[in-house]
Amino acid sequence: MLTLAACGGNNNPQPVTLNRVTGLSFNNSTLTLSWNAVANASGYEIRIAHLNPALYDETVQVATTSYIVDNNDFLGIQGQINFTVRTKGTGNFKDSTDTSSAMWFRNLGFLAMPRDLALDRTTGVVSWAMNTQAGASTPEGFVLQLNYKKDGQDVEETFTTAEMFYNFAPEKFVGITPVTMRVQATHSSIDIQNSGVEGPRNNFIRLAQPTGFVYNPSAYITLTWNAVEFATGYEFFYEVYPVIGTYSRFPYNTSQYYTTTEPHYIEHITNYGPGMTSQIRFYVRATAPNYLQSEWLRFDFIV
Repeated sequence: MLTLAACGGNNNPQPVTLNRVTGLSFNNSTLTLSWNAVANASGYEIRIAHLNPALYDETVQVATTSYIVDNNDFLGIQGQINFTVRTKGTGNFKDSTDTSSAMWFRNLGFLAMPRDLALDRTTGVVSWAMNTQAGASTPEGFVLQLNYKKDGQDVEETFTTAEMFYNFAPEKFVGITPVTMRVQATHSSIDIQNSGVEGPRNNFIRLAQPTGFVYNPSAYITLTWNAVEFATGYEFFYEVYPVIGTYSRFPYNTSQYYTTTEPHYIEHITNYGPGMTSQIRFYVRATAPNYLQSEWLRFDFIV
């Protein structure tokens, strides 16, 4: 009898158990769980203990070597939160038998409330201070929120900063209507609900510039312009350039202005002297409490 011997290698290799994860750590600032890659791994299994450090009540499968925790999943939870990571395999590669562990100690805590939210009208810098409150944690940053209407559309913008200020160009707010601003302290391990909010404030909206200027010559000089939304008054001054004589400004002091609550100004023409011909440069701007005054409107006319 002829006996045939089998040839070739082993068609049923022994399963290989993958190595356990190493270098597992949790970053409290970025809320990121990360670890070193394991050779031949097809993915990783993360188990999370939310309320009880010994009870793993959530399992997540990932293909990468990091996982960002959603802080909203832990609202109201304070204390130790445990994670384990296991290497996953397919085919001949079997899951690791051991897991690696990491811990996040979540401090519910609270943050002090920002205060004195203000705008430097010259530089466009919005700044604030912080209240001193016993037991409050130090913020990692701040969120500044703006709400306003522009071209008939509601706009919301959010800006983040690590400093207690944010630098805007003042012209950003030209032509927009009412602005509210709020600032809130933030910390990656503290619920935002436990952070005080300063605001809303509307003290950095810039009023629109007056328009529709009309000069009506008669026995009186009558100057009118369109009312500006949200304006409670107007500041104005004028310069007189006579054909004969010297230039004058009214009021004389360059740091002072006349005021009116209505969008018009009337002056008797004889204030310029009988028979006098002069070029007048009239400047007016809109004003209101807690708002940036508008840009000056200049209108030239002859009397």
